[in-house]
Amino acid sequence: MPLNDIIDEHADRINAPHRPLPSGQLSRKQAVAIHIIHSALGLIFAASSGLPGFAFSVLIYLNATAYLSLI
Repeated sequence: MPLNDIIDEHADRINAPHRPLPSGQLSRKQAVAIHIIHSALGLIFAASSGLPGFAFSVLIYLNATAYLSLI
């Protein structure tokens, strides 16, 4: 989850310096772009399953984003 890596970047610099952001393998801008692309693709595919599946996916996405933002 790129969003988790973005939010935890400061902790990962100490606890997991080998991860993509702290090690410099990936920039913060690239991680944000990957997060946006993966989220959009996931929601697009969910939309193809019909309204109930799409609505559920949006709720899960918002819940996960809110949860990670609070950590």
